[in-house]
Amino acid sequence: MAWTRRSLTYQFSIISIMFSAVFLSAGDVRAGGQWLQMTGELGIGKTSIADPTPEMDSVAYLVIKGKAAEKIYKTMKTDPIFDSCIQMFMKKVGNLYCTKKRNQFACDVGINLETGQSALGRPC
Repeated sequence: MAWTRRSLTYQFSIISIMFSAVFLSAGDVRAGGQWLQMTGELGIGKTSIADPTPEMDSVAYLVIKGKAAEKIYKTMKTDPIFDSCIQMFMKKVGNLYCTKKRNQFACDVGINLETGQSALGRPC
């Protein structure tokens, strides 16, 4: 899958603004919640290897790492399973999946840039 890396600070700032706008429009979710600094990577690419429009980048692939990923992993309401493809434990809910290897956590999710719906994150 072809995707380009861009400045994490710039891209996560834009993503944070988008998520903040969504959450704040639903009411003040900060009360009683825990907010963490996000670190990770962002890739822009096709929806899949077999994408019929290979020239069009249409999905933002987010990889969240560190304490934010650990918080998401531990908060997910599903049991971890061992994934032999990636050789580590993972939790998956919809198109969001998080991994744990030793004490390192990462979460992957995609956002379809045409529809705004979630998409599966990076492939194995």
